[in-house]
Amino acid sequence: MSEKIKDARRIMRNAFIKDPDFKQTYIANISMCMYDELHNRKYRPKLRPEDRDAISERLLDMIFG
Repeated sequence: MSEKIKDARRIMRNAFIKDPDFKQTYIANISMCMYDELHNRKYRPKLRPEDRDAISERLLDMIFG
């Protein structure tokens, strides 16, 4: 992985730690993206908003550590 990518991931990770509302904004945006994509398909899983948020947070944590 390039140093620029490592630096970017570190910056985002630190920003999420410093400002939990900033991280929550990312979680909400990913969650709504999932909702929109899944809602427009024939298969519509019954995911509660808090379930989508948990999935979104897990994705962010996987990406940024």
